[in-house]
Amino acid sequence: MVRALALVTMPVLTRYLSPQAYGEAALVGTVVSLTTVFALAGIDMGYARHIFSGQLGRSDAVEVFCWRWTQAVAGALAVLVGMLWWMWADAFNLPASLAGFITLGIFASALATLAQTKARLEGRYARMSWVHIATGCAGAAVSVGIAIFWRQDAWSLLVAMVLGYALPVLLLGMPSWRRLALPSGLGRAERRRLLATGLAGVVTAPAYWAVSSSDRWFLAAFHDTAVVGIYSIGYTVGTVGAVVSMAVTSAWLPELARAESAGGDGFGSGKADMVQLLAAILMIVAVAVAAAGGDVIRALADPRFHSAAMVVPLLAAGVLFFGCQQVGNALLVLAGKLHWAGFAWGIALLASLLMNRWLVPVHGAFGAAVTQTASFLLVMLHVWAATLRFESLRLHWPRLAAGFALSVVVAAVMQAAWAPVAWHSLLLKLPMGLIFAGACLRIVAPEMFMAGLGKLQRRGVA
Repeated sequence: MVRALALVTMPVLTRYLSPQAYGEAALVGTVVSLTTVFALAGIDMGYARHIFSGQLGRSDAVEVFCWRWTQAVAGALAVLVGMLWWMWADAFNLPASLAGFITLGIFASALATLAQTKARLEGRYARMSWVHIATGCAGAAVSVGIAIFWRQDAWSLLVAMVLGYALPVLLLGMPSWRRLALPSGLGRAERRRLLATGLAGVVTAPAYWAVSSSDRWFLAAFHDTAVVGIYSIGYTVGTVGAVVSMAVTSAWLPELARAESAGGDGFGSGKADMVQLLAAILMIVAVAVAAAGGDVIRALADPRFHSAAMVVPLLAAGVLFFGCQQVGNALLVLAGKLHWAGFAWGIALLASLLMNRWLVPVHGAFGAAVTQTASFLLVMLHVWAATLRFESLRLHWPRLAAGFALSVVVAAVMQAAWAPVAWHSLLLKLPMGLIFAGACLRIVAPEMFMAGLGKLQRRGVA
């Protein structure tokens, strides 16, 4: 929802803010995202994995430990990284005054991740939807208000960023301070096992950051913050599908854990069908973003940012690959084999750094987008190679291959403008997009597609 409302505010913000302001905000955001992963240290995975398992004691003890850990580590890292930015920002020609946003952003981001994990574990999906809407609307209003009435710099975007992290904590809630003031009651062995569940997250944090965020730092190093700002617009649009991807994949692990605690093996024989359905949904979202992204930028953004359209299809493909690896990643967590994902991210780290160093100086934003997409593809392939060693899933590979091939062809045909006016182009593409969505579901996940169609028909009859 926050990403969607970023598109709504684009006509105003790209008029009042310079590419340099967008670039500075993007660089702050990458530092916040990297440090947050270190602060969490995979504790959100341990939270989701063991709160229902009964293997580490009572659920409330597991919850208290996870929240106490996050508050302590995130608070310490937030202050440290904020101080480092304050001392070294001038060396990168960046404002030292943005250090406060880094400190607040890291702490709020870590707590927001845990608050959303708690809500998913409690099955409060409807409330989460309303919270995302409220957060997005508040952030959009604040950023536009600051840009119009106060200051036309990165503050407009960064105040909204911090608000976007803080509001979910306030609206979704957290354990009471009285509970958190007391020790969790977990023994040393239980705490160690809980941390070990997502420990690969500490190892993979630099790799994930290199793949998802370091491209902007390479652009800043070899070009300037204005190029970063233009690229960030393309990134915002190209990764808008992550809203759906994260909603789908973040519910996947809690539901698997819930099913396991009930005495089943996840989703039993239907697990493979569910994986096929998730893959089809991710393909549809990626094609929709690739097809519409360029038109959206031309329709909403100031002409200074229109060149960002060229990176949208590549970044949409990257979201598809990342979402697919997250589906496999959840199965590795459940099997206690997450260290295999660490190996995959280690390979991607090396590939990403080499490709960014090779492509970005020559090809700029396009090279950065190619690097990110190729790196996520590499991670996805390695994660699923590991997953299939421990999961006896009977996936229908010919259907998956056919769906992916169809997605590539349709995205290639639809990415260019179909009419001089952007809104006309979007309308012309709509029928083909709907046909593709139905065909993709029918090809990749026919059982789930027919089951859903049957439910709709029965409701129509009723």
